[in-house]
Amino acid sequence: MNAYVSDNNVLKLGDYVNEQARIFILAEEQLSLFNFIGVEINGVIGASFFKNAVVKIDYEKNYITLTQDIKYLRGLRRYDSIPIQLSSGKPYIKSEIVEADNSYNADVLIDTGSNDALWINKRPQQFKIPEKNFYDFLGFGLNGEISGYRTKLDQLNFGSFNLQRITSSFPDIKESKLLNSKNVMASIGAEVLKRFILIMDYNNNMVYFKTTRKYRDGFFYNMSGITAKLGNREVFYSYTNKAKNSYGNEVEAQLIQLDKPEYKIVLVPGIYINHIRAHSEAEKAGLQVGDQIVKINGRSFPYLTLNEVNDFFYTNPHSTIRITIKRNGKQKRYKFKLIPLID
Repeated sequence: MNAYVSDNNVLKLGDYVNEQARIFILAEEQLSLFNFIGVEINGVIGASFFKNAVVKIDYEKNYITLTQDIKYLRGLRRYDSIPIQLSSGKPYIKSEIVEADNSYNADVLIDTGSNDALWINKRPQQFKIPEKNFYDFLGFGLNGEISGYRTKLDQLNFGSFNLQRITSSFPDIKESKLLNSKNVMASIGAEVLKRFILIMDYNNNMVYFKTTRKYRDGFFYNMSGITAKLGNREVFYSYTNKAKNSYGNEVEAQLIQLDKPEYKIVLVPGIYINHIRAHSEAEKAGLQVGDQIVKINGRSFPYLTLNEVNDFFYTNPHSTIRITIKRNGKQKRYKFKLIPLID
């Protein structure tokens, strides 16, 4: 990967300013994040930007607070504090992973850029993947697609918190990443972090957690076997029943005589099937990579978002998915059930 480097830049987020920021500018686009998360991404802020900051992340309110000193944040007594260890600027916490009758100490990275719950990156040789698992597409890295095993582990414990039957991913690894030590190297992402309000105090090597109403929610995974992504933007003509009268006020179109109907022309990215898990219910139903998703359970393109598509696949086990796709210019209808592979 090639990039241009620029030092001593001034970056400002709200009232927080970093006057010595290093910026990397990619020589060419390596990976279009927009296609996979549905949000335009112009850049990624790394841990070094926050090294002198206190960062509060509230997942329920979709809000980030930045300050220079922890004393400016109220209500810390209601939080549990856990020491963090910084390695290459990244925050790790000491945790415990329990599976069956075995317990493992774990150094766990707090990865705010991950959507998953728990990734096991390195593990002792005696730490076996549970028998109930399935091989799946896990996501994208800078070097391309990442595949591996999905399963559930009995417990993840850190501080005073105990998370049970947590969805876990084991990236396909080489034997060199099986450790001789007893420690596990892992990371937690948004599926865990969204259950808390999180405060990162890099200056004092401390992280604070406070539970939210989502703390006891179950952990789910994609039961459909479908990974969707956004494609190229397409022209969509949306009829509007609004028109303006002689006073310039909007009125309902059906109440007046229109010489010409009014349309709103918008560019909307299509939603396509990017990957289908082998032997999944979606594959058995006949769906294929490259199919454009037109409608799911009553929600139609272009009002259907990528997040809504994913929500259909992650919740309500044993429910039926009714999906309309476009293939080679023709629409086809399919249906299948969301069958849990792991309880």
